Amino acid sequence: MLNLDSKLPLYQNIKTGHKYELVGGCINRTNAQDGQRMILYRRVGESELHCREITEFYGKFFEVE
Repeated sequence: MLNLDSKLPLYQNIKTGHKYELVGGCINRTNAQDGQRMILYRRVGESELHCREITEFYGKFFEVE
């Protein structure tokens, strides 16, 4: 099971300024997008997970210390 309480890399959304923890990578297995590489992330302080295509993620977020 994934431990979501450990220290995760922190990223900030360029547009909104909101901060997100990068949980990991995953692969889209839907029929239309099978094999597409995705980033799994969550907003700091929230438990809901989000996913975004990897190149889109790195185009909209930057890593913060």
